[in-house]
Amino acid sequence: MVPDLFIIISSDTVRSTGSKRIREITAGHERLDVIARCFLNTLRAANRLAFYTTFILYLSHPKENKAIFIPISKDLSISSELDALLFLVSCFKSEKDSVQIRQISFGNLIRSISTNTVLFYLHPNGVSINDFPKLISPTDSLIFVIGSQKDLTSNQERVLHKFGSTRLSLGDKKYLASHVITVILYCLQMNLYKDI
Repeated sequence: MVPDLFIIISSDTVRSTGSKRIREITAGHERLDVIARCFLNTLRAANRLAFYTTFILYLSHPKENKAIFIPISKDLSISSELDALLFLVSCFKSEKDSVQIRQISFGNLIRSISTNTVLFYLHPNGVSINDFPKLISPTDSLIFVIGSQKDLTSNQERVLHKFGSTRLSLGDKKYLASHVITVILYCLQMNLYKDI
């Protein structure tokens, strides 16, 4: 059985309604450009891993509380940040065949996917990225929760703690969320599958 890999990006700026014109987005409106880079980096790396990968954008604005589930497959013909941005914008306009949008609280989202998984979230005071492969095996299903351009809220951290998450740290430096994804997926590839 192929294990699951969930990459969850939480954003309080992206909204499911309103204008999604490329000019506004590339100028930083709602910071959907940040999410597009995260999605693209997940897509690029995930196809090299032995996981069934799902990218989840969690819209944490109080008027939203929605999750957009995007299964990663080799059939997605996305090769640039603009392609990723256009794909995400199209997800807001109408659900695609495999993409699901659900009204759900952050706690219920984690509850719905955390059974039989190892749950991590990025935090400066966590376990070193160098040590985390010792906590998992190649057959484990994994969840990584990352803030988009802000840290997770204290409520989100409480929810993650309640579900037994492990804080994971990339060290003292601050990184873009898209770079964090690249580092995590690279570490998975190098540490779990180095003999393949």
